Amino acid sequence: MIRSKCRSGLLLAGLLVALPGVAAAQDASEMVRFNIGSVQYEMPLPAGYCLPTGTAANSASLMAAVDKQNLTLQTFYPCDNNSADSTEYFLIKVPRTVVMVPITRAQLLPMMEQTFQDPAFLASLQSVGEEVSADITEVANQEASVTGTIEPSGIDDRCAYLTGKLRFVGAGKDYTLSNAGCMTATGSRMFTIYRYADENQNPASLKPIVKAVAETIRVVETD
Repeated sequence: MIRSKCRSGLLLAGLLVALPGVAAAQDASEMVRFNIGSVQYEMPLPAGYCLPTGTAANSASLMAAVDKQNLTLQTFYPCDNNSADSTEYFLIKVPRTVVMVPITRAQLLPMMEQTFQDPAFLASLQSVGEEVSADITEVANQEASVTGTIEPSGIDDRCAYLTGKLRFVGAGKDYTLSNAGCMTATGSRMFTIYRYADENQNPASLKPIVKAVAETIRVVETD
């Protein structure tokens, strides 16, 4: 049952480029926490990245609202980037349908290995741009088009990877982002870490980055 939930929920998880991050985030505390259902997690901020504030927080909220399939757990923008068109950021998400579903990494990764070979899953990745475009148009009240390619990119001891490039056209902008996602589980919940970067960066080169972030996330022990 969880396999079908993952398939429906993960398709939109990191494929959202509604608006780039705007304005740099200010300094934030070194450690941040988030919850997935009743499970609380803690992690250090990725080096050089901060929690969004001000207009960056507004942009992050809009991006989270557009994604109807997933809950956005954390968004990190570069601490020192004052550009209105930042294309470097992290997202951590979980499909809404699996928030309360226990699963271990030992269960998740073999399941995703099978899912990555499923023709229906592969076909759905090719059509996700149309869904994202429609959601952006509805939530942001502006015409938008998202196109590109997303594909499975291997599984290791920590992550099941998706990588690709997505092009966004809308709101007077036209840009392409490289991205990689690490689907993983810690404790008893699954989540995905996404890293977006300039289109000139090879998406495969982002895989070690999202894996490194995944390895810093731990369950907070509660009494």
